[in-house]
Amino acid sequence: MSPFWNQVMKNKKETVSELTAKAQELKVDLWLSDVVFILHWWGGVALTIIPWGIWWIVQPTTSRYRMLFVGFSIIIISSFLDFIGSQYDLWRYYYEVFPWVPAYAHTNLMFPHGLRDLYFRY
Repeated sequence: MSPFWNQVMKNKKETVSELTAKAQELKVDLWLSDVVFILHWWGGVALTIIPWGIWWIVQPTTSRYRMLFVGFSIIIISSFLDFIGSQYDLWRYYYEVFPWVPAYAHTNLMFPHGLRDLYFRY
């Protein structure tokens, strides 16, 4: 590529980087003013923490590491599929627990607990 095109690409990358930083700043400001500490936010925090605490209490110690491995495998798969679905606008999440973490993270962290309950029940 010619030096001219290298400079054009560099300028475009700098512009995209500046716009991305500004969008993130606006996102954090919106989160601080309209999302944090409302009912949906508390629900997201509760759905992120409480299922893991219940799991730690209820889970038999003999199969804890096996179930952790299965749970984290499910988290990885469900996070990937959720990322694909949200990128293609198949669904949206309007409330984030934290603005720098994807909005769907707390739902993917609680998904293995439902499967765990099915596993122990049947």
